[in-house]
Amino acid sequence: MEQLASQILATIERLGEHLLEHPLSFTDLDRMSDGATKSASRETFILAELIETEKAYVQDLRECIDTYMREMLTQEEEIPAGLNNMEDVIFGNLMELYEFHHKIFLKELEKHESVPEDVGRCFVKWAEKFQLYVDYGKNSDKSTRLIMEHTVNYFNKIQWKHGLAFSLQSFLLKPIQRMTKYPLLLKKLLECCEDGKGVLKEALEVTLSILKRANDAIHFSVLEGFDEGVESQGELLRQESFKMWDSKLPFCRGKNIHLFLLKNSLVVCKVAKDDKGMKKYIYKRKINLADVTLTEHLRGDPGKFVLRVGRTLMSHKRIVLKASIVQTELDWIEHIRKLNKEHTLHLTGTLKEPIGIPKAITANLCKSQRKSGKLLSNSVASWFKKSSKSGTLINE
Repeated sequence: MEQLASQILATIERLGEHLLEHPLSFTDLDRMSDGATKSASRETFILAELIETEKAYVQDLRECIDTYMREMLTQEEEIPAGLNNMEDVIFGNLMELYEFHHKIFLKELEKHESVPEDVGRCFVKWAEKFQLYVDYGKNSDKSTRLIMEHTVNYFNKIQWKHGLAFSLQSFLLKPIQRMTKYPLLLKKLLECCEDGKGVLKEALEVTLSILKRANDAIHFSVLEGFDEGVESQGELLRQESFKMWDSKLPFCRGKNIHLFLLKNSLVVCKVAKDDKGMKKYIYKRKINLADVTLTEHLRGDPGKFVLRVGRTLMSHKRIVLKASIVQTELDWIEHIRKLNKEHTLHLTGTLKEPIGIPKAITANLCKSQRKSGKLLSNSVASWFKKSSKSGTLINE
């Protein structure tokens, strides 16, 4: 049986047009006649595709909620002990996604179904709401593992009872499929529209950004052994597989590893599979970004770059990473250098902050000085005078 997490990862990584489930394909559109008529027709078909598939997506979410979720909440079928009160784990924020698309986004798209520029504005306007997909991705691994334990004896029974065309795994994959489809449609609109390209480009950037962040969240959800979490290490920015060479670790010579770049650290992981064949990452170590002093390219070897870790000669070590493509190398170097600069500026600002003396201590000192009638400088002078008489001072 296919695994949901593996399906999700594969779906996002492929990002291909085979995910367009509607019968009208872009291959059909490309066969249309040339010229302005073809461009206008393509635009019309793509907009129609966007609206119709949005309606189908909303309907799919509703069907999942009305069957699988309702059965768990009402417990019409005897629910296994391991699933009691686990609706939030199984479905994550699926209900919130449904409410957003049903009550807001679909209606917005329908208002502007013939104007590509206004359709683009819909994505930009509601960009913040698409964060729901990142949250959905964070929950995917827990959901998948729980479903796998109870599919045959419980969820399959619900599917048969309601005559559903899709298994629960297939329903829960649909939000990621939908998020994958938006940039494909927007890209096609950009190719055939003359007006509103700026807004459509911005909309495309919004959907690609959310898709990337959702993908990163899904990968992070299958990380084992890292107990600190995103909360302590800052926002998850990127994740990628590399080959690694570590100057201080003889066994780490061209080894395949997976890196998570968080705001405060690099998390180094081993790629593995569990007993069900599902991909996972095993936490190995953490590199504080505050200790990364230099990032540089390696000439003559595309995709390779160097991290120098440690702020003293004794602790300094050299880590070489090789990405599968040069663009990945460039993106990571840019991000790490930017974070290094932020850490440096923060540290510099902290050191420049004056060290305050508690008011209570200051008040007592002043009070004491007033009583004795002497300034602090007089007390110091007196100390030197006494020391001189006792011979404790070396030749003045």
